[in-house]
Amino acid sequence: MTLEYSTEELTSAGKAALFSVILYLFEPLSVFFTVPLHYQGLSRKKHSVVLLSVIAVILVITIRESIRYGGGGNAEGSLVFFLFGFGLPLTLAVAAGAFYMMRPLKVTRRLGIIFGAFGLLGVLLVGLFRANSELVAETMSLVEGNIDQIIGGVGVGNMLPPQQMAAAVVYTIERSLLLMFMVQFGIAFGAAWEFYKRKKSIPVSLLAKVKVPERFVWVLIISWTIVLFDIIFGLGLLGVIGWNAGLAAGLVYLLQGLAILQHFIWKKKNLAFSGLHLCGMLALLMLVPGLNMIGIAALGILGITEVWITYRKQENKENKQ
Repeated sequence: MTLEYSTEELTSAGKAALFSVILYLFEPLSVFFTVPLHYQGLSRKKHSVVLLSVIAVILVITIRESIRYGGGGNAEGSLVFFLFGFGLPLTLAVAAGAFYMMRPLKVTRRLGIIFGAFGLLGVLLVGLFRANSELVAETMSLVEGNIDQIIGGVGVGNMLPPQQMAAAVVYTIERSLLLMFMVQFGIAFGAAWEFYKRKKSIPVSLLAKVKVPERFVWVLIISWTIVLFDIIFGLGLLGVIGWNAGLAAGLVYLLQGLAILQHFIWKKKNLAFSGLHLCGMLALLMLVPGLNMIGIAALGILGITEVWITYRKQENKENKQ
C-alpha cells in the first residue's frame, strides 16, 4: 500500500520535526521535545503524517547521540549513558507516534499499552544491566566520579561518600524508569493539548476526565506490598518491578486526586481553575521542602478514596447529557 502526501502535509511534518529537534537540542527545554509531535497528532486526521515527523526526529536523535557517545574512550561505561540518553528520548518519540497510530482505541487503553510496553522494556534493560557485573562496576565508577566532581566544585560538606551516593542514584533510576517516562510523556501531551484546545476554542479539561477503574486499586496494593518486602528482604529484579509499578500507580491516583480537587473547586462558580492551573500549582508545591511530600501524599490518598467514595457523581451525570 502506497501512502500519498500533499505538499501541505509534508511541510507540516517537516515543521513539526524541526521544532521537535530544536527543543531536543536545547537541553533546558528538551523535556518538551515531543510537544510538536503530540500537537500534530491532535490536529491531524491522517496519522501517518505524524509518523513521518517521528521518523525524522528519530534519525536526528540517533545520529546526534551516536556522535556524542561514539567518541568516548570507555565503551562499556558510555553504553549505559548512551542507552539512557538515547533510549528514553527515542522511546518518547516512538510512543508519541504510536499513541495516535493506535486510534480509534480509547485513550486509556492506548496509554495502558504504551506504558505497559515501556515498563516491560525497562525491566528487561535493568535485568540485562544487572547481569553484567563489569558494566555495573564501570557505571558505578563513572557516576561516582561525576558526583565527586560536583561535590568538589560546589564544596558541600557533611554528605554521604560519593560511592554511596552513586549506589543511591543507580538504585533510584532502576526503580523509577517507568515514572520518569510517564511524567515526560504526560507533560508533553498536556502542553500540546493546551495549545490545541486554545487554538480550536475547545472548552474541555482533560483532567476532569481522569477516572481510574476501581479494579486498578489491586495494582497499587500488590505493587506496594512487593515494595514493602523489597525494603525488608531485598527482592532483586522483582523489587524493581514492584517499585516501577507502585510509583506509576501512585502517579495515576495523584492525577485522580487533582481531578477530584478540580471538581470541588468548580463547585464555586467564580473559581474556574483549569487542569493546567492545578498542575502548575503542584509543580510549585514540589519546590517547598516538607510541604511537597504532604501535598503529594494527600492528593494521592484523595484519589485512592474515590474507589469507595463517589465524589464526582453529579459531574458524571452532567457529562452524559
